[in-house]
This record gives sequence, C-alpha cells and structure tokens, in this order.
Amino acid sequence: MRKCWGKRATVATALPQNDLGRLTLDLMWQGGVDASHLVWREFGGVGRNTPRAGLNFAEKGFGVRAALRCSDCGRSAASQIKPGEVNWEKLFDEHPRRSGQPLSATTASKLFSRFLSSLAPRSVSTASAC
Repeated sequence: MRKCWGKRATVATALPQNDLGRLTLDLMWQGGVDASHLVWREFGGVGRNTPRAGLNFAEKGFGVRAALRCSDCGRSAASQIKPGEVNWEKLFDEHPRRSGQPLSATTASKLFSRFLSSLAPRSVSTASAC
C-alpha cells in the first residue's frame, strides 16, 4: 500500500517463528506495511502440532480452464489469536479511516466485539482438500 499508492497499511495477524514467518515479515516491511500489531507464535518443527503459516496457492490457469486454487489453513498461527493479544482499540486509534478521522470509541468497540464473535471455535480440518 505505502510503496504503490502512498497509503498507510498495517496488519493484525500471527506468524510462526520460523523462516517462512520471517520471510513474510520481510515482505511486509518491503511493502511499507506496519507490523507492530503482529503476534509471534513458537514453532516446534515440521510435522508437529504447532502453529504454522496458512498457505494459499493459485495458478494462472490455461486457455478456457479456470485457475485452480489450493488453501491450507489448518493450525495456522492466525487462527489461534486469542482475545487480548491484539490491542484493537489502539490499532483503530492509530490508523484512521480514509476520511482521516479516527474511529470513535463506540464504533471501535462495536467492531472489536463483532471481530471477537467471529473468533468462535470452529472445527477446522487439518487435511488439505487440494
């Protein structure tokens, strides 16, 4: 956003503490994205039940055949963010909307509550259906 359009951007997510997580952070920094709201998760190794980076692969497609896509988000670090790990009020105060005005405390609280309700536990398949 900053590099292409000169707009401020931030990310509120979680990444595993491994090479892929650090590469993702480096790409965010290259694009000028603020990563101060990033949550780091301990990575225990490949094949273990530890947080990892969710992946999404998409090909270009060929001719009349549409592009195929494969998502694998099971046990992703971002899916394990718990209430209180990201300071949403601070995030919405620091990063105003397009109008240039920060969100009111009431609006930020409503958005935060809506986000927390979306974090309700869901059954997530760890197998990818690619």
